[in-house]
Amino acid sequence: MLCVFGMALVVTFVLRLLQANVMLEYNLDDAEALLERNLSAARRSLTHVEDDLGFLRDQTTTVEVNMARIYNWDVKRRQTTSQTPGAASS
Repeated sequence: MLCVFGMALVVTFVLRLLQANVMLEYNLDDAEALLERNLSAARRSLTHVEDDLGFLRDQTTTVEVNMARIYNWDVKRRQTTSQTPGAASS
């Protein structure tokens, strides 16, 4: 016959470590409210970061296209100056 005895641990508070020597104690309701506020703030921040990332992607594409245009323009300019006689000496 196997007998199992156990103890139930009831948690009534949450500890939050802020710094090396600073710890706060919250009751369960306050801790849950704090976590919910932090979660909603993090989601809002994520939305803003994703919007900024999209803007930066568009700007990167614009810069790459402009760099390619300038490079092609310079290649064409060099070709025309090397083909015209006497243009390089003047």
